[in-house]
Amino acid sequence: MQRYRQKVIRLIGIAVMTAAITGSSAALADAQPQGLYSAKQLIGSTVYTNSGHKNVGKLDNIIFDNDMTIQSFVVRTRQALGLGGKSYVIKTNQAKVDTGQHIDSEHPNYKVIINLNAKQLKKQPVYSNSWWYKAKNQASDAWNQSKQSAQSAWTHIKQGSRSLLKSAESAVHTAAQSAANATSN
Repeated sequence: MQRYRQKVIRLIGIAVMTAAITGSSAALADAQPQGLYSAKQLIGSTVYTNSGHKNVGKLDNIIFDNDMTIQSFVVRTRQALGLGGKSYVIKTNQAKVDTGQHIDSEHPNYKVIINLNAKQLKKQPVYSNSWWYKAKNQASDAWNQSKQSAQSAWTHIKQGSRSLLKSAESAVHTAAQSAANATSN
C-alpha cells in the first residue's frame, strides 16, 4: 500500500510540475508564476476563501484527465462555517496556489485560495463515489461525442471532395469536347 501511495504521489508530482511548466493549469493562472509545485506538499495544504481568507479545510485530492491535465481539486472541509466536514469538488479556475514569502522545497508554505465563499462552496459537487462515476461517464460521453463529430466531419469532407472532383472532371470533359468540336469545324 505504501509503495502504491508513493507511486501515485510521484505521478501527481510529475503532472503538477508539467502543468506548472506548460502553464496548462488554470489554478495557477491567476497567481504570479512562482516556479514548480509539489503535489506531495500541495495535498494537505490549508484552503482559504478569498473573502476574509477564512480557513475552510484542506486540499485532499487532485483530479486529472487522461492527458494528466488537472481538472479539479477536492477540498475536505472543516465542521466550521456550516460546511459539515464534507469534501467538495472545486474546478481549477476557482482556485490558485500561493507559496507566500517562504520558499523551501522541503517544507513549502502552500496556501490554496478559492474564489468562493463558504455559501458558494456548499453549492459545489460533493466528492463521493456517485460523483466520481458520474464525472467519469460524462468525460467518456464527451470523448465519444467528440470522436463521432470528428468522424462525421471527415465523412462530409470526403463526400464534398468526391462531389467537387466529379464536377471538375465533368467540366474538363465538357471543355475537351468543346475544344475538339471547335478544331474539327
